[in-house]
Amino acid sequence: MENLIACCGLDCAQCEARLATLLEDDTLRAKVASAWSELNHTEITPEMIHCVGCRVNGAKTPFCESICPIRPCAAERKADTCASCAEMETCARLGMITGNNPSALENLKGRGMQLVEPSMEYDAQIQAYRKEFLASGDSMDGSSSLLRYECTKDWLDHTEAMKKPETTPEGLVPATQFLYVRASDRKVVGVIQIRHCLNDFLEKYSGHIGYSVCPSERRKGYAAQMLRRVLPECRALGIGKVLVSCIQENEGSRRTILKNGGVYDSTVYMKERDVYLEKYWIDVPDYTCVTLRDRPNLLGPAAAWFHAKWGVPEKAYLECMTAYLKKETEYGWYLCLIGDRIAGGLGVIQNDFHDRRDLFPNVCAVYTEEAFRGQGIAGRLLQTAVEDLRVKGISPVYLVTDHIGFYERYGWEFLCMAHEDGGTEQTRVYIHR
Repeated sequence: MENLIACCGLDCAQCEARLATLLEDDTLRAKVASAWSELNHTEITPEMIHCVGCRVNGAKTPFCESICPIRPCAAERKADTCASCAEMETCARLGMITGNNPSALENLKGRGMQLVEPSMEYDAQIQAYRKEFLASGDSMDGSSSLLRYECTKDWLDHTEAMKKPETTPEGLVPATQFLYVRASDRKVVGVIQIRHCLNDFLEKYSGHIGYSVCPSERRKGYAAQMLRRVLPECRALGIGKVLVSCIQENEGSRRTILKNGGVYDSTVYMKERDVYLEKYWIDVPDYTCVTLRDRPNLLGPAAAWFHAKWGVPEKAYLECMTAYLKKETEYGWYLCLIGDRIAGGLGVIQNDFHDRRDLFPNVCAVYTEEAFRGQGIAGRLLQTAVEDLRVKGISPVYLVTDHIGFYERYGWEFLCMAHEDGGTEQTRVYIHR
């Protein structure tokens, strides 16, 4: 899905021109052409609305193909997007886009940045990060005591041990360590640690999350990005509200916390460091199960997400979802969201590619992002779908799967075996009455 972020940061997955192209929808083409003509004070015809995405091979609108000054600039600099350009926030050409679309700039700021657990793959980068802090003398918070480790492998063994209560050193709490890595040069620009619970010391002073940014990479917004991106990981660990603190004089860290919804709690004096710490609470977004009709703006992103998970053509998902949004069918699509991030999803279709055509409708494409598994998301989605269909008078519901023991937890019963379309292999059919 990353290649659907345009060079300028606009999200092509949400672009109606792209949707019209994939769906071959002339009515939508005409609607987009009319809106764009009015917006740009020039005539744009429906025939011009033909584009599969800025960075996707295939058709482009005339503007994207020939007029846009940003695509050739990015190509000249051998960059996928403007995210890797040092002039990103000062560029006048880019500002013409981001000035009217602030989300585009946010997309760029987050693009090319990876929140990853540490591994030997980043050995040199981890040590370079450590050496920069040694040279500056700054405090390296949220690093699982990296300053003490000259050998990356020893530090990795320590961070791995910290994940489990049974191997966490006495006096500490289990914690998960992350690196914030810039993909363009693989530099570790920041580190952040989630403590799975609070002991007396953490509750009084440090909180659930500690983080630091490389001295040479500060004042670029990395801390706020890193904190925002780690919050869903907190939810995956079962933490619904996180405590974060900052030194009273550190205005940058205070802004980072406030940008992420921090609510001031209190100020405490930490004698060991002779500093006053401000404590803030941040509510972690909960999982929300919705239908696509609840969030029709997610049509494009949802189709792209399911395509990325299952490999079924994006157009097929768009056609099914569009029919549902137009109320041509009551077989719906269901998403589990954390904010606007899709954590899981499933759909309901007439037949999920098997020979028992009499057993319908079928739940299909059940998927939960790996980071959020084990939290009951699939169960909540299945329950949401079954209840939504029952209200509409649609019951029972079926699904086909090779899994044994999973769907039974949520009230599904094994019914029979069925042949996959065009094959000799058999699969299990389940029913929810």
